[in-house]
Amino acid sequence: MEYRLREPVSNPRRYFSLTGLALFVILAVSTLLQVAGAALIKTAAPQWTLGSWYIWALTFLPLYAVAVPVGYLIFKRIPVKAPLPGKMRIGSLLSYLFMCICVMYIGNIIGLLFNALIERIGNTPVVNPLESYVGATNLFLSVLFMVILAPIVEEYIFRKLIIDRLGIYGEGAAILVSALTFALFHGNFYQFFYAFGLGAMFAFLYLRTGRLRYTVILHMAINFTGGILGPALAKSIDLDRLADISSNNAEEAITFISRELPKLIALSLYLLMMIGFAAAGLVLIIVKRKSFALVPAERQLKKGTAFKVIFLNIGMILFVVLSGAMVVFMLFGI
Repeated sequence: MEYRLREPVSNPRRYFSLTGLALFVILAVSTLLQVAGAALIKTAAPQWTLGSWYIWALTFLPLYAVAVPVGYLIFKRIPVKAPLPGKMRIGSLLSYLFMCICVMYIGNIIGLLFNALIERIGNTPVVNPLESYVGATNLFLSVLFMVILAPIVEEYIFRKLIIDRLGIYGEGAAILVSALTFALFHGNFYQFFYAFGLGAMFAFLYLRTGRLRYTVILHMAINFTGGILGPALAKSIDLDRLADISSNNAEEAITFISRELPKLIALSLYLLMMIGFAAAGLVLIIVKRKSFALVPAERQLKKGTAFKVIFLNIGMILFVVLSGAMVVFMLFGI
């Protein structure tokens, strides 16, 4: 792993703390503005809550327009040593996409099992915050925020800002912080496990190429296939109705299937495609496993000190506590 030296590097614990503090500020400022904005709109203009744009604007405008710029001011205080840029061929990028889809499916299964366990133990349904976005009717806004803006901003924060500043202390440390903070920032267990896996994949790719464009492209592709295309195909068919009539009225079920056949075929092809990509990704991960070896960094953290340096500092503690509290909040819909 090679770097461009821009500033002298020292006191790694302080820089990990500043990283956590920057993320804490971004999360805290955006959350406070979202809560205040929701309360203000509910009082002054409740009709706005009925607009298809409301949930998107309330969530992302405070984050992108205010919180991220404020957090960036803290990131600027950390010395930068970015990986030297490298190129990636289209075939390699496609292979990486397949591996990311595999990681996404594995993480999603873990998340579903974990949430099912929580529901069983607590005897309380777990709230899925994604439903308010995935179920949004405005396709333009869904694509704008989920497929375009979110990948660009998130990759800039969790890959470029973090890895450019922490990669010098070890690839493992940089990947861990990038992936874990990315997962925690999503604020719910439905996304935590696959967000962590994808965050680790994106972080490793950025370390090897030094170019954000590749991780942004992959992030966009993942969000489009999983957050737009799949839900749109599933939503176009009343699957609950199909299950109901299939068990009660065979003739009506045949009529329903005949009418919805093109949509059912499209959904089936999508599922087969995603399963095929995931299977190919699993094979690639196994075959290429040795290529994921980490290279020692210039100022590699000493064994036995990494956890203390990375996490036992005020910035990281503040971020983990706040993001963890939000995960619990979303988990039980408090």
